[in-house]
Amino acid sequence: MAGEPENILGENIVQALSDKFEKRKQASLEIEAKVRDAMLLRQGGSGQVLAIIDCLRRDYIESSHGQNRKGGLIGLASVAIGLDSQVGQFLPQLLHPVLELFKDQDDARVRYYACEALYNISKVASEAVLPHFNAIFEGLCRLYADVVTDVRNGAQVLDRLMKDIVMQHASKFRAGEFVPLLSTRMHNKNPAIRQLVLAWITLLLQFPEVDMVCYLPQFLERLFDMLGDQSRDIRHNADACLNKLLCGVKACPAEKAMQIVSETAGVVVKCCFSSDNSSRLTALCWLFEFVHLPLMQSEGPAIVRWRTGWATHMPEVLGGTLHCIDDVEDEIARMAVEMNSGLLEMAQSLGDEIPVDKLVDKLVTSMRTKDSVSDSMVVHTACLQWICMLLAQSPKKMLQRRTLQRLFTPIFESLVHPDDEVVVASLRVLAQIMEGAAIGGSEQELFDEEFFDDGGEGGGAAASAPSSSSAAGRPAWNVPSSSPSAGAAVVSPSDSRGGSDLFTMVVHRLLKLFASKTQMLETRGRLMIRQLCGHLDPRRLYVTVAQAIQQEPDLVFAQQLVQTFSWILLTAAETRGLREELLQEAQHPQLLALAGLRRPLDEASAVKESVTSDIPLFLELLEPWFHNPVSALALCLWSQQYELASELTARFAAFEPTLDLLRQLDQLVHLIESPVFSRLRLRLLEPRRHPALIKCLLGLAMLLPQAGAFNILRERITVVQSGLLLEAQRDDAPDRSEAVPASSTWWSGSGRPAPSQPAKDIRQIDVRGWIQRFDQVSSEYQC
Repeated sequence: MAGEPENILGENIVQALSDKFEKRKQASLEIEAKVRDAMLLRQGGSGQVLAIIDCLRRDYIESSHGQNRKGGLIGLASVAIGLDSQVGQFLPQLLHPVLELFKDQDDARVRYYACEALYNISKVASEAVLPHFNAIFEGLCRLYADVVTDVRNGAQVLDRLMKDIVMQHASKFRAGEFVPLLSTRMHNKNPAIRQLVLAWITLLLQFPEVDMVCYLPQFLERLFDMLGDQSRDIRHNADACLNKLLCGVKACPAEKAMQIVSETAGVVVKCCFSSDNSSRLTALCWLFEFVHLPLMQSEGPAIVRWRTGWATHMPEVLGGTLHCIDDVEDEIARMAVEMNSGLLEMAQSLGDEIPVDKLVDKLVTSMRTKDSVSDSMVVHTACLQWICMLLAQSPKKMLQRRTLQRLFTPIFESLVHPDDEVVVASLRVLAQIMEGAAIGGSEQELFDEEFFDDGGEGGGAAASAPSSSSAAGRPAWNVPSSSPSAGAAVVSPSDSRGGSDLFTMVVHRLLKLFASKTQMLETRGRLMIRQLCGHLDPRRLYVTVAQAIQQEPDLVFAQQLVQTFSWILLTAAETRGLREELLQEAQHPQLLALAGLRRPLDEASAVKESVTSDIPLFLELLEPWFHNPVSALALCLWSQQYELASELTARFAAFEPTLDLLRQLDQLVHLIESPVFSRLRLRLLEPRRHPALIKCLLGLAMLLPQAGAFNILRERITVVQSGLLLEAQRDDAPDRSEAVPASSTWWSGSGRPAPSQPAKDIRQIDVRGWIQRFDQVSSEYQC
């Protein structure tokens, strides 16, 4: 029959192909000659070759006997050799049967012979095999993972041949078809296959004709995964490939580079969350280069579009950076810090294109995620640094009600962070919000308590419901009750519409936080208040706090607030301006009247006249300071209101002499001895001019037990005797008051200049009125 192998190949060839090696070799030579002769025919030659190939496939390649399959492989290779340059038109018929035997599970020698046959076919076909490269690479991957060493060695020889062919004809290589297959094979965990894949990427990166950078998004993530491989060689080769690819991206024109960055930024960010240290570090290096690529390009429309395009990717890149910024690996953490700085610089160059809302979402998420990394000092500080930048760059968007509502809760939560640096950064942000609201006019909008209320805190300043004060929680002094009298008018932070400006509401929220965290005011209160005074107008802060204290239902908390704010007022460098203002106010008409230097207008007259807004700071603070009598006394002493100070001291005798009261008096004595109060001590040299001051200090000495503070005060009062001698000598000397005006003395307010017309204000009441108001406030603390 015409279809029998003997009729197609000849009886000798049929018998030899299934025989031993030498016989099969002889048969292969005869097949070569038969094919060569067939191709010389003008007609029917191709048909004879196809018949030979079909016979070898059907009767040998698909045979159940291993010897027949080996003979069929040798026969197909011989056909290719006989075809020589004309092999291209028969390649599909030659390659498919050989590649099928790459899967032979019965005989390893068959797989080896298949590898050898494909080598011979490819060597003859050369560039003609490139259209079939994917199928050949699939077979190579299979053989590279073979359990038999000879088969793997044969696959390596075939792989080298394929690389030579690709190198010689790189321009004809179809990288676009190959890369998806390459990416798929990168999932394989077999180290041999991974090495094969990396070797091909390395090879293709050498050819300018093959633009592997364009295909980067298809295999970049798999390449990053290999950085965590157990094999050191694979990690090294993967790192080398990534370095070359990154150099390729940096060398691209701006438009192309931006396209690649857009397509790969998400993949690189994902690698920032990898459990492998090398993957995280390399991902940060890539992101760092991505961020700084615009700086390496020349200016022009492309760079403008580049920076605009970054607005899309910045939030996710920031998320990856923040995840690594407190990494346990120092190198990763340092790289993340540099990356964060680069991102901040990039964000500032975006202008109006900066994605405020998405960045705020990412920052809030990072600050509120409670784990060992995101709850760290570095993460919080970095997030707060970003918020500061956004407030500076996009104040209108940041100061919108909706944005502020999202920010305030995590910012206030940061105030209770155990690290002081986070607290300082949080206060800086709050101050910037309060300042920005004032500058930007956002204070036209009023806010209510619900704007800040997140249900997480209770009580405190400006609370919605007054809290009752138990006897156990009251201050440690008792005072006799007194009938209320007309005191200073309380200025409410709310207007007729029922809302408050943002500055006031933030201050109230801070006081509310102090009230809910009982130890916070003691441990961090001074730090926080000093920071706010350094960033804000301290006068407005103190006046706002004073008004809030007037409304505070928790008397114990009100007393603690006054004590803390008073100490900062009289000692901190940040409040030096306020202290100078209080000294200068000594010549204010209202305070001169209070001191008895000029009789004040009666209250009815003051109400009848128009009320001035020029209210001295002393009067703004005085009544709220009554909640802590020692603090009120210190304020009067500093502000040179000695008559009022003397009257307050006299009332201390009615208080229960508890340890807390004695401790505060002891602190006051030491404060008077500090350099800050040097002006007051110099006034002791003029006892006749300031008799109320002497009386006040004597009263303090009478209240104190004869211990350390008493001895200090006694020694100081002893100096008053020298002052009396000096004044006695002055009385005997000629009057020189006209030659040397009292106002020329070097300390503020030591003379008695003629006061100008006192301002007309409802607060103008005499010492008796203020003492009555003091009695009214202190009576609230009576058990």
